[in-house]
Amino acid sequence: MNIRKIPSQKELSSPGTAAWDLKALCGCGTWRYGLVVALAALGETLHAMISKLFQHKRFHISPGFPSESAFLAPHGRTTAPMGPRALPFPACRGAGSGSVAWPRVRAMAGGLEPHLEALRRELRGPAVLSVLIALIAVAITFLIWRFVQGRRSSRKAVLLLGLCDAGKTLLFARLLSGRYRDTQTSITDSSAVYRVSRDKSTNVTLIDLPGHESLRLQFLERFKAAARAIVFVVDSVAFQREVKDVAEFLYQVLVDSTVLRNAPALLIACNKQDVTMAKSAKLIQQQLEKELNTLRVTRSAAPTSLDGSATGGPAQLGKKGKDFDFSQLPMKVEFVECSARGSKGEDGEADLEGLEKWLVKVA
Repeated sequence: MNIRKIPSQKELSSPGTAAWDLKALCGCGTWRYGLVVALAALGETLHAMISKLFQHKRFHISPGFPSESAFLAPHGRTTAPMGPRALPFPACRGAGSGSVAWPRVRAMAGGLEPHLEALRRELRGPAVLSVLIALIAVAITFLIWRFVQGRRSSRKAVLLLGLCDAGKTLLFARLLSGRYRDTQTSITDSSAVYRVSRDKSTNVTLIDLPGHESLRLQFLERFKAAARAIVFVVDSVAFQREVKDVAEFLYQVLVDSTVLRNAPALLIACNKQDVTMAKSAKLIQQQLEKELNTLRVTRSAAPTSLDGSATGGPAQLGKKGKDFDFSQLPMKVEFVECSARGSKGEDGEADLEGLEKWLVKVA
């Protein structure tokens, strides 16, 4: 790669030199000139790669368009030369279109040629051409980045999932108002905007979904595409008794095709830590990994139909041939201990510090 050196101060201050002209083009800033030189180097590299590609295919880059024979020769076909200004589109010579397509292509080429010739005169200098190619590459990269970020920013929901009586609704109320309130089993969703910081522009939409067995998958199906993050709430006190049900629901979430594709951040919130008999987050993680591994083996052994396709059909959870752990998932999984009720009961403050910090991070 031919990287141009940064010119001396004398060259930059001498009118009439190439360095002075380019510096003026860049707004009389030496650092801007350095940026342009770097872009030129990138452009030269891309230009060289494209040239080698064309040479490998036996194409010839010239001020005019290559002839049709240059495109047909590698395939063992020959034809009368069309002249240096004809556009090479051998695909247009397919069955039933050869006699009609080529005159139209020639007419299009004739109309574009004056504009292309003017562009070639403007880009006569290799440095300008290299900078242009580099700027195009940077612009394409920026557009791809904006597209990816745009898709992510369109997902603003944080879903609260879990079994019945895990404490999701009280957690939802505590995050929004900071106050305790009596709750009952939800049969529909609840949503509200939650500001994760004092900056009013930084917020997410909290959505509390019902935990009843007959409703939870139905509501998950409705909101999963909008999920930026998922908070899976676990009752730390009743966990030993409910571990199979918890793992079953979590498994259904993790193998969902939309969840796997979007890979929202996942937090396992081990709630009710104010109770003495509550299990720790570490123990809950170990038990869930063990139970999910058992579920994976059971589901993978599901009977197959006559054509060999699995009737169960969920996606593979984790890495095949290895015991399951949460690090194998495409999304980042974290565990946190919390208490929506608080150690002092209804009058006390909730212990949600870990959850609130996580929400700031994912927002």
